[in-house]
Amino acid sequence: MNRDYFLTLTGIVFFAVFVHNLLGIRLGYGAAIVYRFDLKRKRTLAIEVGMQNAGLRALLAFEVKP
Repeated sequence: MNRDYFLTLTGIVFFAVFVHNLLGIRLGYGAAIVYRFDLKRKRTLAIEVGMQNAGLRALLAFEVKP
């Protein structure tokens, strides 16, 4: 239904999702440093926070129209 609209915004959506996930990864890793987790838990928390709702973010991109 929104295929044509999505195709016009693919680059913008990709960039926004990428930056949002990267920010989540960095904040997750930073929080793990604050709580003094070991390296394995730091990485796990960073990945979990960064990627948790990536699918939802992409889906919401279809719903938000300029």
